Amino acid sequence: MFSFLKPGLRFKLTAAFIALSALTVISLAYFTIQHSYQALKSQKQQDELVIAKNISAQIDEVLGKAKATITTLSRHRDISNPGSFRQSEALDIVTQVTELIDGIAVLDSNGKVLAIDRTAPDTEGLLPPPGDIKKLFVHPAKENPAAQFTSIFLSRSGEIVAGIIAPVVKSGSDSRIIVGLMILKNHTMGGIEPSRLTGDSREE
Repeated sequence: MFSFLKPGLRFKLTAAFIALSALTVISLAYFTIQHSYQALKSQKQQDELVIAKNISAQIDEVLGKAKATITTLSRHRDISNPGSFRQSEALDIVTQVTELIDGIAVLDSNGKVLAIDRTAPDTEGLLPPPGDIKKLFVHPAKENPAAQFTSIFLSRSGEIVAGIIAPVVKSGSDSRIIVGLMILKNHTMGGIEPSRLTGDSREE
């Protein structure tokens, strides 16, 4: 092809041709690898998004069931009757069979404990300090008659806890509140954002 050219020039042109060919091949390989990497990265992100959505749906389902349990319990005759000797027994049973709830208490409008479950862990230790009970439990329950999640708080025993509160449905003038308590670390929910719980508190 370059027979009519001088040997030195022929060598230079051949070298330039080879270098250009190699550069083209390298460029194509780079863009192919880059495209494949981006495609794999995008697929990985999509897979992670699907997993995250599935986990989110499962958490929402469990939280919804726990809230429904407290709603039902707030209307139960053994809870709504202040003189019932079966209050603690009813709380024991629900605590033992409900996946997310680690303790349940019934409080009066001043935050005093009227009834409490007797299962482990000690439910009284899962309550917030006495000075925070009205702010976390009593006032929100008065403002919203529906079952709702509380803000996340530090319990008397040092656990990170969230609660589900609902007014006890009954006849009579004395106001009482039922509180379900959840130790977040027990349910691998320690990383859940606070809005996931407190946001639900506005739902009926």
